[in-house]
Amino acid sequence: MGLLKEAHDMVDEGSDSRLRYANCLGAGHCALAGVQYDPAARRRHLGQGIALLEAAFGAAGGPEHRLYASTGLGLGRAYRARGDLRQGDRAAGRRIGLDALRGHAWAALLQSGTDHAAQAAAQATTAALEVAGWCLRDNAPDEAVQALDACRGLVLHAATTSRTVPERLTAAGHAELAAEWRASGITEGPAPDPLTAVQSSLSVPSALRRRVLTALTGEDGHQDRLLAPPAPPEIGTALRALRKDALVYLVPATDDAGGSAVVVTSGGDVHAVPLPKLVEDAGPLRDYVSAGAATDVRDMGPATPGPRKDTRTLRQGLDRLCSWAWYAGVRPLFDAFAARPGRVPRLVIVPMGSLGLVPWHAAWVQDGGRRRYALEEAEISYAASARLLCDVAARPAVAHTGAALVVGDPTGGLRYAGEEADAVQRAFYPEGLFLGQRAGGVADGPGTPQEVMAWLRRSEADDGAVLHLACHASIATDARHTAHLALHGGQLSAEELTEAIGGSGRGRLGLVLLAACRSHVSGRGHNEAYSLATAFLVAGARSVVGSLWPVPDDATSVLMYMTHHFLRTGDEPPAKALLRAQLWMLDPERELPGGFPQQLARRARRIDPDDLSSWAGFTHLGQ
Repeated sequence: MGLLKEAHDMVDEGSDSRLRYANCLGAGHCALAGVQYDPAARRRHLGQGIALLEAAFGAAGGPEHRLYASTGLGLGRAYRARGDLRQGDRAAGRRIGLDALRGHAWAALLQSGTDHAAQAAAQATTAALEVAGWCLRDNAPDEAVQALDACRGLVLHAATTSRTVPERLTAAGHAELAAEWRASGITEGPAPDPLTAVQSSLSVPSALRRRVLTALTGEDGHQDRLLAPPAPPEIGTALRALRKDALVYLVPATDDAGGSAVVVTSGGDVHAVPLPKLVEDAGPLRDYVSAGAATDVRDMGPATPGPRKDTRTLRQGLDRLCSWAWYAGVRPLFDAFAARPGRVPRLVIVPMGSLGLVPWHAAWVQDGGRRRYALEEAEISYAASARLLCDVAARPAVAHTGAALVVGDPTGGLRYAGEEADAVQRAFYPEGLFLGQRAGGVADGPGTPQEVMAWLRRSEADDGAVLHLACHASIATDARHTAHLALHGGQLSAEELTEAIGGSGRGRLGLVLLAACRSHVSGRGHNEAYSLATAFLVAGARSVVGSLWPVPDDATSVLMYMTHHFLRTGDEPPAKALLRAQLWMLDPERELPGGFPQQLARRARRIDPDDLSSWAGFTHLGQ
């Protein structure tokens, strides 16, 4: 402390060094206050620490300074520590903590490329959950919503924002800066290929990014939209547009607060439901996470009688996990917000941390000799963040016209995936394209990454088009590209989708069905929610269906066919089509619709309704 004080006094007033030393010295005083038994000494150290941190926070000026977030969080902690001695300081600490979180959003937006942005986003998670814990502990659920969404999907937010920068600048009266941004090399529309898109993203100098963000956040009406998540009234508007009843953040217990569900209703009201059993170190969740996936491709083997060992292991883990999920989260949530008689509630879930690996729609309880599942009582979709939810809700709804690209088994080795894709295209999209390997027919191409990207970027694209991908997929954590589709002759990653397409697909893709393993699992950390599924949403899709684990090839082929059946012949929206297909899988007396392909019918009759691995892995996101 003496050396820090000496260094602080030696450097120039107003310098970054002075700010840094003040931050360290203030944090040191606050730490000393925490170990004092003498109340007077505790007050003295807290007072000195707060004075230094206030000076440093003020000198930082705003979220554009690299120390703004860390200094603000330290000051918020100090205020809350003094709140035990001084009225009003706990609330002031919450407000400072929320303001400091804007520094993390700034850092993610400032980075030139998703890999650097991911590092900045990772730093936001712990801070945001800590501030959310303060808000919940103080019974301020509206503020908890801001904190929770501040750490969600920042890399996705950065990918979306980069493509709209020129429009934002022009609207804010900075046409010359918009022209400079365009001249730097980043493209507003589709790049000719994924590599060009990545190079374009990396070409914008950090100094230019800083000037652009300073210009935008200095304008009234732009600051909150860029650096802060949407407020509850805006979330409510988005929910009404999507015909949903509530957005539900499932928050595991932290050191500052117990587990809870933070619920934003379609009317913009916010409620917190205590969930004392919702802890990340619960045995079923801990065991499921530590076991990991047995394999990372869609060839896990059958989910029918006589499965191989890794299939049984997944099934047993899911049984325990989803039974725990009912008691830890679903039942208390349903009890607190009981549905009106005769009406199924429609919920959008944002699961925090490792809770994102749980299929909450498949939570179950034993009831009268059979299992009762959550999806029998509610229509459940998922979201990466309120930011992305509001963005998707603002896109005009489009009808599913029948235009489609169906990709089946482009790398070979997935017989059932190929049969599934062939059956789907012939039955529901006869005018659509087929890429990949087709038994007893001729494909329109082998299914290369270039062919898929060319279809996504085509200028004559039809609104409401459907993309169905039945192929291998994999996850690689902490890599430049973290989630991949395996196509003929190469891979297509989530990062390439967001960087190469940007927003050029807006107005075109109605639905993307990712019949591939772990296509809605993030390789950049749970709260980043950067998956193949969310990448397609950023790329402009209205709705996406993705999976949470290595899915069995045979059962998946049946589920996907039935999802298209309800979508096309039942005229259901995507969320309801998937729900009806999963309920059909649950019915032991399931009837096959007319025209059901014979090769799929044999598998359909053998599927065990209570084998969660066969149907519960698929989730809906978007409209």
